[in-house]
Amino acid sequence: MLLIPPEKEMIIAGYSFLMTKYKLSVPLPDNLFAIGEKHQRRTVNNWVVLSPRHKPNSDLFSQLTFALKYEGLCLWVLSALFKKVEPSEIEGMVHNEPTSIYSRKIWFLYEWLLECQLGLPDLTQGNYTELVNTKLQFAGPGRREKRYRVLNNLPGSLSPN
Repeated sequence: MLLIPPEKEMIIAGYSFLMTKYKLSVPLPDNLFAIGEKHQRRTVNNWVVLSPRHKPNSDLFSQLTFALKYEGLCLWVLSALFKKVEPSEIEGMVHNEPTSIYSRKIWFLYEWLLECQLGLPDLTQGNYTELVNTKLQFAGPGRREKRYRVLNNLPGSLSPN
């Protein structure tokens, strides 16, 4: 999938970057994100354009962090992405930044969506962080996930049971 922002000086970011880079064939989120040249937040069609100061690096961790921070959770995009990403990439993120709220969220989501366990030890210290950003999306009651120190406040479950 190749996503092109509405103006040529813009660059794609977050889920739109990941969908393009990893050639994910998934439904588009309601809004796509790009970085513009102007220092203002604006909307152009279904694109949310942020200022240059929001520009993430082009690595997987930076783009995932951007997506989780500004776009919220798109579980269908994350599921498709994680199927294409080597487990060692996720493990590397956690090793590099074990207390980062975003590396912990990514780690939880990877294991939860793919129903597997990475070769990482459980975290034993640090504050819990909410998985769903309630400023961006609706959340359910939270359940503590001790392994990641994440409060799983997704409004539902993975399986139909």
